[in-house]
Amino acid sequence: MQISAEMMSLVVAAASFISILLLISGLYLYYRRYALERKLNDRVQKLLPVNSIPNNSNAASKSIPLLEPFLKIFDFVGRRAVSKRPEQYTNLRLKFLNAGFRGTNTPTIFWGAKICLGLLLACCFILLRVAIFQNLGLYFEPKQTVVCSTILAVLGFYLPDLWLKHKIKKRRDKIRKSLPNALDLMVICVEAGMGLNAALNRVSEDIAISAPELHDELKLTSLEIQAGMTRELAMRNLGKRVNLEDVRNLVALLVQTDKFGTSMADSLRVYADAFRSKRFQIAEEKAAKLPVKLMFPCVLFIFPSIFVVTAGPAFVQLLRSLMQLAAGG
Repeated sequence: MQISAEMMSLVVAAASFISILLLISGLYLYYRRYALERKLNDRVQKLLPVNSIPNNSNAASKSIPLLEPFLKIFDFVGRRAVSKRPEQYTNLRLKFLNAGFRGTNTPTIFWGAKICLGLLLACCFILLRVAIFQNLGLYFEPKQTVVCSTILAVLGFYLPDLWLKHKIKKRRDKIRKSLPNALDLMVICVEAGMGLNAALNRVSEDIAISAPELHDELKLTSLEIQAGMTRELAMRNLGKRVNLEDVRNLVALLVQTDKFGTSMADSLRVYADAFRSKRFQIAEEKAAKLPVKLMFPCVLFIFPSIFVVTAGPAFVQLLRSLMQLAAGG
């Protein structure tokens, strides 16, 4: 039995697609597992005494070995493709601070990834056109090839921006969920007689396991105050780094309370009560939207399954009876 060239090309294309898909899936699972182990290791080391940390504890702070060559390439390309003037990095660095990345070379790696990914997608399309698409009978004119390559290059150039927005949104959601508990702890600390600096430091230590993102921000704010920065400027930096409305309102409250000399405990207690009421209102709003959101999955997926399970046997029995009547008649 002879296999035609078109069928062979189709088999090769399908095998290449499956191989690339399995490779990407394996790399993703490896990265996810490594990131989870690194995160758990960092949390455990924060609870251990300094003397009990093993000598190879700095391995957790290293980047993933599999990604180190790519990061070096992105850094190399970014340093030569982007202007070195620091004022152009202000907004980009602020976005990276919102996402939790504080490395000095993060903007250059980001721009290098944008450029390399755009060129990679365009080159991959050209290679697929030459190697596979022509054998499958899919002919692209030069103009169509240029248009498709340009679209893929633009898509690859903006994919890191979408990834950065996703990271920012995910981190904000985690901080928003952990803020009420941290606020209650801060109220307790201030009412117990602690100052604001000591309360920030103590709360950041208590939430190190449950809320590592908020722990990092509060710890950095406490370190800025200890380094000699004014409390107002350190709190405003906290609001800029997090860029969350609830945190900005808390920062404004703390700054005004410190400026006018009012009771810090009373202000925090009032804000905690208002924030708790806001949380209840948000929960009630989500509960009210739930029936509307459940209607489409129920109509499309649940109701047909229930109909098949309940009415299916009766329909089969009715069909058998009709077939017997037709055979007897």
